[in-house]
Amino acid sequence: MGIGLFRKKTTAELVLTNGRVHTMNPDHPLAEAVACAAGKIVSVGTMQDVEAMITENTTILDLEGRDVTPGRIALHSNPIPSVFKEQYLQLTEKTTGKEILRSLIDFIGRHPKEERYLAYGYDTSLVTEEEISFMRQTINAESPEIPVILVASDGLHMILNAPAAAAAAAEAEVLGMPAVTPALVTSVLLSADIATLLENLSIHMFQQAQKGITSEFVQPSFTHFENIYRELLVDAYQAHLLRQRYFGSLRVNAPIPERLVLHHMAQKHTACAELNGLIQFRTLVVRYSSIEGSSHFMSEAYVRQLCTLAADKGYHIRIAASDHFAAVTALQLLSELKTSYKRSAFSVEHDETLTEEERASILTAEIYEYAAKTPSGPGLMPDAQLEEDTVRAAERLGLAAECGSIEPGKWADMAVFEDDPTASATISPTTRMTIVNGQIVYDSQNDSPEKWNRKIRKTVFQGE
Repeated sequence: MGIGLFRKKTTAELVLTNGRVHTMNPDHPLAEAVACAAGKIVSVGTMQDVEAMITENTTILDLEGRDVTPGRIALHSNPIPSVFKEQYLQLTEKTTGKEILRSLIDFIGRHPKEERYLAYGYDTSLVTEEEISFMRQTINAESPEIPVILVASDGLHMILNAPAAAAAAAEAEVLGMPAVTPALVTSVLLSADIATLLENLSIHMFQQAQKGITSEFVQPSFTHFENIYRELLVDAYQAHLLRQRYFGSLRVNAPIPERLVLHHMAQKHTACAELNGLIQFRTLVVRYSSIEGSSHFMSEAYVRQLCTLAADKGYHIRIAASDHFAAVTALQLLSELKTSYKRSAFSVEHDETLTEEERASILTAEIYEYAAKTPSGPGLMPDAQLEEDTVRAAERLGLAAECGSIEPGKWADMAVFEDDPTASATISPTTRMTIVNGQIVYDSQNDSPEKWNRKIRKTVFQGE
């Protein structure tokens, strides 16, 4: 017996039939047909259950026995480095001052005649004041005419060479600003090659679609990159070329005033409000260390205040805890918040081992925990992995009511596979199609990276 969202006459825009539909709904685990309308699933069951919804305007896909699952959700996606590759020098929070200089000199040598040079991602605690002075002297000598900007992982601290500092100071004077701010530096000095970024974005979306991924939570990065990335996605959305849903986040690495954090969150959330749920921004990511003097040190009181205020605004929260006390504090805090803010999603990233006694004393609600380091050893069985990538991932994003299973009322986000995705732990199934918001966004028989790239460039730059 089929499950329908509407009992009165409903017409379907897309019908998938003659398939093996893994609904991930334990009450009705398998079906053969799915009907979609207005971006939602409206019926799941047999062909007879959806026949009355078919009109001459309905697209009917005969799956010929292929397998269908909810679209996979990438919870830890990090596309920005690949989309912005060669646009900047990527540093890590373990890069020392000497290593920064060596890498930067090499990068400048490989990219002659650039308008500016940008390096991002170093940890301020690893670079002393003496090293900063020496670094400025070195990059002034290495690049006496072209601006060089080094940005710390927190996005706030910067090291500028003389041309960069002069350009920023001149703009501040024009604007009547009393001081040079990070926002001013990025607006004046950090241009972007949009054509290249669009090509890289197209490749990324194609690769994700090939895996059956229909949604991705994008790890936070430098605000400048994130803003450009989101603008690229908006362009793709407006041109009907978006291939995955995007869930963005704001990262806090240091004790920034709570009102400023919430202001930025509200701005980004509001900017995504009219994008049909395809581009969202609702998550605060907190990098937290309880060890004074270490990277990302914050007081427990600050973390509690910030997270409580964010939860009260309806935001989701992820805390990346770098030590045992921070992990315990984060789990306890978010467990407490979960009891009051049930619609928000809370998670903690850590590599600490907690005793059963500790867990019993601090956890009063289920909090998603995941390791900062990729665990070694065999992975999950394919049916368990499918559950993790769909139902559980939706829960961890706070979107269990919207996605994660194929049920009436949920987003029409699905993946069609040539093979049974639950059959083998060693061979990945071949994706035939991905469907987002009731639209086929990838078809392995007709699509290629080159075709996608040509279309996105033509549409964004020339219009259809």
